[in-house]
Formats: sequence, structure tokens, C-alpha cells
Amino acid sequence: MSLNPELIAGLLAQSGLDIRVVYDAEMASTNITAKALGAQGERLALVTCSRQTAGRGRRGRSWSSQEGAGLALTILFGFDFPVELAPRFTVAAALGACRAVRSFGLDAKIKWPNDVVIGRRKLVGILSELCFAGDGSPAAAVGMGFNVNERAFTGEIERTATSMLIEAGGMEFPREEVAARATRECVALFRLLGDAAAYEGLLYEYSTLSATLGRDVRVLGDGEEFTGRAVDVDALGRLMVQKTNGEIAIVNAADVSIRYAEADSME
Repeated sequence: MSLNPELIAGLLAQSGLDIRVVYDAEMASTNITAKALGAQGERLALVTCSRQTAGRGRRGRSWSSQEGAGLALTILFGFDFPVELAPRFTVAAALGACRAVRSFGLDAKIKWPNDVVIGRRKLVGILSELCFAGDGSPAAAVGMGFNVNERAFTGEIERTATSMLIEAGGMEFPREEVAARATRECVALFRLLGDAAAYEGLLYEYSTLSATLGRDVRVLGDGEEFTGRAVDVDALGRLMVQKTNGEIAIVNAADVSIRYAEADSME
């Protein structure tokens, strides 16, 4: 079943959010479309489709969703704070997506850096990218893939993925409402990212919903591997891991994968 973009636009308008909704039945990637709009000078838009053929996740991994069951969207958000603070979008997007899922009564948490999970299974994947207009104005293209009404998964994600429907005991959810709630939550948080005090509060809420902090983790990167305990997240969303020798390592999401020491699931 195809998405109804008019319904999404109506729900967003009812909430007071003035945002352009860009829809096509099929797109290679909502992030690709959003970045093209950003390059043309668009400052705020929601890009979504019914079928995505070349979706990507973090670290170049592919992302696919079941047509008629999953939800792919990208929020394009132009900003005027320093580009060096752009990693804050990772924190805000994870929190916004988590809030949206929790608003449906599901006990979602955040697995660092920006997966939304229930238990040990992944529900939402997020990829944030930068783009620039011709005048140099920056924008973030924040892509999200929600597992909404999938009844089962196959292949390599069979043991690591879940959906809102599965977690709700078979109850289906309106994907348009999921899209609208996620967009509202994220845009509201994105608007706080240039304010240091507001961002500190946002980061605190992110930490309270973390499924990673306080856990023993194994850090796998290019040429290095170590274990330790995830103890905090710094101002740019980097994970602080206390090694067994007491040293604190700062872990960048772009460079490593995290494995929980007591589990086999990978991020």
C-alpha cells in the first residue's frame, strides 16, 4: 500500500509545522533527493517515498524496507550555526525518532550512536549527511528508515531486526502518522541545536534513553579493538568508553562499530 503524502502534509499542518512535503512513489534514496534539494537552496523539507531502491545506512551499509510496511524518509534542515556542530544532528535525530516511537506506547531506546531499538533488536536506522547550497549555506539531510508494519524478517537481519507491529503484538500502525510524529519531534529538536543550554538538556534526555550507557562494549575499528564500559556521551555525541585499565577512550561513530560484550549483535 502506497503512502499518502497529502495525509502526512495535513497532519504536519495541523500541528503548526510549515514544511514542504516531497513525495514520489519510487526513489533511489530519500537522502539523495533531499541533498539535491538542499543544493538548490531548499531549507526545510520532508522527503519520502513508497519504495526506495538504493537506501544506505551508516558506514555505507545498505538499508532496505518492505514495500507497504516500512517507512523511509529524510528531513532536510538548513542551519546557521557552525558546521563543526553538525554532529549534534546525530543525537537529535536519534532522540526525535525514539520519542516518536515511544509516543505509540512502545518501550524504545537508543543504541549508540543513533539506532532506535527495542530490547536488542533494531527498529529505526538513521543516516545524517551534510549538503550545501550554491551560496555555501549548509543543511543536514537526516534520513530515517522505520520498521513499522513488517510481520517478519529474513536473511542477515532476521535475528537483529524488529518492527512496531511485532512489538505491539500484531497491531498495525498508520505510517503517515509515524512520519508526521517523527518529523515534528526532529524539527523541534533540530531548532535547538545552536543553543548550548538547550542542547545540554537534549543530550541529557538522550542519555536517559540510552541502551548503551552502562554496558560493557567491544569497540571494533580500523586496526584497533578493545573492550570497556560505555560511561557517557560527549557534546558531539561521541561515546566515552572506560577501558579495563581505567583510561577513557573517545569513540567516533564514523570510525568504529560497537558490539555489546555479552552479545553477538553488531551495529
